Amino acid sequence: MNELLLSEILETTKDGEWGKSEVGPNSVPMRVIRGTDFSAARYGDLSRVPLRYIESKAAIRKALKPGDILIETAGGTKDQPTGRTVLLKNSVFENADSLVTCASFSRFLRVKPDLVRSDYLFWYLQYLYQAGLMYPYHIQHTGVARFQYTQFANQIRIPLRPMQEQEAIAQVLNILDAKIDLTGRMNETLQAIARTVFKEWFVEFAPVKAKAKGIAPIALSAAAANAFPNAFDADGIPIGWQIKELGELCTVGRGGSPRPIQEYMNGEMRWTPLSGPV
Repeated sequence: MNELLLSEILETTKDGEWGKSEVGPNSVPMRVIRGTDFSAARYGDLSRVPLRYIESKAAIRKALKPGDILIETAGGTKDQPTGRTVLLKNSVFENADSLVTCASFSRFLRVKPDLVRSDYLFWYLQYLYQAGLMYPYHIQHTGVARFQYTQFANQIRIPLRPMQEQEAIAQVLNILDAKIDLTGRMNETLQAIARTVFKEWFVEFAPVKAKAKGIAPIALSAAAANAFPNAFDADGIPIGWQIKELGELCTVGRGGSPRPIQEYMNGEMRWTPLSGPV
């Protein structure tokens, strides 16, 4: 199995742009993906990606395309180090209303397609991040933390399996990732339904109002409907219900603060970051 430096398998890589909030001479509108947008952009969601105006020459040089990988090179936190990555799939550009680039705290990586598949490289970079192997390149002296990209690209070697194997590996992980996305969307739908039901039952008191009118509550079993009273008291609260302070119902405590993450990183304990894209 061949191994090459990350810098050797890239066709091009450039820093991002931030541009201006208002249109100016020789500027074009671009959606600018920030580090905070990585999780959503991974699944093609650009709904919160800001629209900025960037000088046309820079826009041409730094316009992204499907298969590009973004890497966060500044920002981060002690619990979410720099070095996070996201693969831009076709869905990103299908949902975009303008050209797309990355913010100045990131850079994009465009692979040499004859050497490596972009999704295979993305998943390998995900492994490096989750295993904490990118943390040594995360530097925080004062102010904003920085990722030493040039040093990283010239030191990290990427195992290059035959293209057929790269495709097989990436395909399995892509399918799992798509299932994670689908499960997440289903959970969001179920949570929205739960919020709606809670509001209807315990804020708007729809079942109580229905029973007060002699109407059977909609979509409730007989047992569930029997749990709701059929009238309100003088304060507009369902008969038999009470309003209490949170402290009357439970004990509120405080948690302890863990040791700084650097103590784990520099000690004998193996550390795997759990935040950021998986």
